[in-house]
Amino acid sequence: MKKQIAFALGAMLLIATTIVAADLPPGKWWRRPEIVSQLALTEDQQNKLETIFRSSAGDLIDLKGEVEKQNIALRGEHARNSSNAS
Repeated sequence: MKKQIAFALGAMLLIATTIVAADLPPGKWWRRPEIVSQLALTEDQQNKLETIFRSSAGDLIDLKGEVEKQNIALRGEHARNSSNAS
């Protein structure tokens, strides 16, 4: 029962992460002219976003790695549950 709950929570986390990431344009979107125009970003705001990005880059890399590890674990658990159900 606990494994099923953990599996469901892991699946929801993976799906939520994917949905959030899918809504963001790749790369430094705050430097793209069309986004800057749409959001009316000032140069100061763009620079602040750049600073935040640089200071968070290491954490983002670590989190991406963690998502990948959880994805592998989730696929393994899914395969195990599928083979046990047969």
